[in-house]
Amino acid sequence: KKIKCFFDIGAHIGIVSLPIAKNILKGGKVYSFEASSQNVKMLRYHIKVNHLLNIEIVNKLVSSSNLKNNQFYESSSPSGMHSIIPIKSKKIIQHKSIESITIDYFCERNKLSPEIIKVDIEGAEIEMLKGARKTIRKSKPLIFLSYHPTHIKNLGYKKNIIFKILKEFEYMILDSNGKKPLNLMNAEYLLIPKDVKPDEIFPKIKT
Repeated sequence: KKIKCFFDIGAHIGIVSLPIAKNILKGGKVYSFEASSQNVKMLRYHIKVNHLLNIEIVNKLVSSSNLKNNQFYESSSPSGMHSIIPIKSKKIIQHKSIESITIDYFCERNKLSPEIIKVDIEGAEIEMLKGARKTIRKSKPLIFLSYHPTHIKNLGYKKNIIFKILKEFEYMILDSNGKKPLNLMNAEYLLIPKDVKPDEIFPKIKT
């Protein structure tokens, strides 16, 4: 309720974007990044029926570079599993080419400084962080991250590569209990600047 710029990266059908848009500071805006055309259809519908005017959909893949053609896999219906790698067990196998964008480019072009970023993009989170270096250093946003170690490994990255990236950003990673994990699992994590005390964050989250 005290922020004006929220990035929902991997917005799906609006499960996070909608309630944030209803509670964000007056004049604030939610930027919903969603690569899946199937998900975007439902996202647009939900925005319309909720009469929300402060959500902007960015129908592009968030990555480490701005490219016209990137591989992307989705199913024939809305899903939270759509990914840059095929997931046969979930029938995420329909291949398409999609344009990618970096957060740094998007923020510079639109003169934006996100205060909170939520990320749930099924393994593409490392690519997203690489393309957000300038923004993270400058804006120091609070980042809610859904981490997918198996997908990340399948993309050729080491399981805990994120520790190296966060060291560069001067950020720390915390689990849902506010503790610093030694190894990351398929779970939700909080990324915060090292000069921010965890105790200053977690009471606000729990209220």
